[in-house]
Amino acid sequence: MIIMVLAIFAIQGTAFNSFLFTSSTPPSSRLRLSTTSPLSTPPPPPPPPIPTTTIIKPDFRLCSLFSLVGLDILITPILANSERYNILLNGGPGFLLLSFGVFLGFQARRVRFVFDETTMSLRNKQDPFDDLDPDYETVAMFESSGENIVVGGVNSWSYSSFTNWDFFPNVNYPILIYFKENLTSPAGQQHFFPAICNAKQIENELYNRGCSYVGDR
Repeated sequence: MIIMVLAIFAIQGTAFNSFLFTSSTPPSSRLRLSTTSPLSTPPPPPPPPIPTTTIIKPDFRLCSLFSLVGLDILITPILANSERYNILLNGGPGFLLLSFGVFLGFQARRVRFVFDETTMSLRNKQDPFDDLDPDYETVAMFESSGENIVVGGVNSWSYSSFTNWDFFPNVNYPILIYFKENLTSPAGQQHFFPAICNAKQIENELYNRGCSYVGDR
C-alpha cells in the first residue's frame, strides 16, 4: 500500500513539473522583469507634412480700417452740424481714405500670396467677385500678376533668395508685409506690401519653408 501511494505522488509530481516547464512561455520570459516604466510618456507624433501648395487667405481688416476712418471724417462733422466743416479739410482727406480702403478691399479679393514647393508668388484671381469660400480656392483659379510695377521683375521669388522678412508694426496687427530678397537684385531688393492677406499664415509658411530672417522668432 505504501509503495502504491508513493508511486501515485511520484506520477502527480512529474505531471505538475511537466505542466510548469513545458508552457508556451519559457521560464526565463516569465521571470523577466519589465524594463518599460508604466509612467513613461510615448514619443510625440511626427509633425504634419508641409502642403505642397498653400494659398494664403484674404484679410479685410486693413481695408475696413481705412474705410471707416474715411467715413468718419466725411460724415461725422455733417451729422453734428459743425460750423467748422470744410469741404477741402474734411471732405478731401475723408474721400481719399475711403477710396483707398475700397481699393484695398478689391485687392484683398483679387490678390493672393501663393506658396508652392520652391517659390512664393503673387497671383491674381481670375474672377475676384465670385462667392467661393477661400478654403476651397485652387491654384487653377489664379493667374500670374505679371511684373512688379515698382521694382520690375516677375512677382515670384525662390525661398533660397530670401534674406529677411517681417511685419509692421507686428504680425498680429499688420499694416505692411516686408521681405528682402537677392533674386531681383544681387545687392538685395526690399518689398513692402499692404497686409491684405493673412499675415500669421504667411509667417508660418515663411518659417516652415526655411526663408532666412534677421532676429529672433
